[in-house]
Amino acid sequence: MLQASILVVSRTPDYLNRLLNSLDQAYGGPAESIEVIASWNGSEADEQRIRCARLPFQILQRDPYHFAGNMNNLARRAQGSILIFANDDLIADPNSIDAAIERLQHRPDVGIVGARLRNSLGQLAHAGIHFTSYGSPYHQLGGFADAEHAANGRERLVPAVTGAFFAMRRDDFLAIGMDEFFKVCGEDVMLNLQARKQLHKQVLFCPAMGGVHDAESTRRHTDGQGANADDMQRMRQGWLTMIQQAEPASLMVELHSAQDEAEDLRNRCRALMEEKQELIDKVAETARQTKQHLEHSLLEQENKRLRAQLQQLRNQLANPLPTAPTRR
Repeated sequence: MLQASILVVSRTPDYLNRLLNSLDQAYGGPAESIEVIASWNGSEADEQRIRCARLPFQILQRDPYHFAGNMNNLARRAQGSILIFANDDLIADPNSIDAAIERLQHRPDVGIVGARLRNSLGQLAHAGIHFTSYGSPYHQLGGFADAEHAANGRERLVPAVTGAFFAMRRDDFLAIGMDEFFKVCGEDVMLNLQARKQLHKQVLFCPAMGGVHDAESTRRHTDGQGANADDMQRMRQGWLTMIQQAEPASLMVELHSAQDEAEDLRNRCRALMEEKQELIDKVAETARQTKQHLEHSLLEQENKRLRAQLQQLRNQLANPLPTAPTRR
């Protein structure tokens, strides 16, 4: 059996070619020990534009697009003992796949390994998924920190990770699979919840597994792929069910994740307050310098005016006007 299989669903050759090129550096092992398999949803003409890189690549199916269904079918046909799931609009960082494989080989308690992702502007895109008090998922520190924030470099257990780039043992994935009832999104979140509830395994956020990913770069150009209320309700119910049936270790992950984020946000707020005070001090210093400059300028102007008047008086004293003759 191969060491790993990389699974991707695609309809865009430019994205797929970019991903395939990045995978050459993401996996340091021999090419014959891994495979890249795809479900192609694009046209025949676009398929001819696909360019294979170092790692063996094969299109195994050309079914209509359905992310969960496509991935489930690919997983059943995969030859690797470890499955790496990657969006086609991902650019994988060097050694990312090596890091994911290493974690799964040495952490039997972990069922899913997820990546740290940034967008093309270098801002944080994903560092684990948390849940609100009513079960809605959201990206940890999303919009509150950049990709280099210290919290994003901390490897830790999290409630869930994104489906854009993650890894599982093949046997674990086949035991639960992706829920094909989701219409648009949410099957990745539900997969995390099922791994915790049914497999009794944890989800690991691994910063060493990373990449560039602009969220929904493909989906926003596809009809019918907007937000879906039914999908959101299904995710909320899945989280509530998991919480009600979870073992203490899984509940502790929720607690520790909430505490970690609270501390991270507290530190971020402190840093923002310090930045605010520095800005206030700079503005005050600029105002002081501006006032000083204006006062100096006004004083210079007044001195010039007084010197001009004084010179005028001196000129008058040095050159008195002639007096008119006295009449007798």
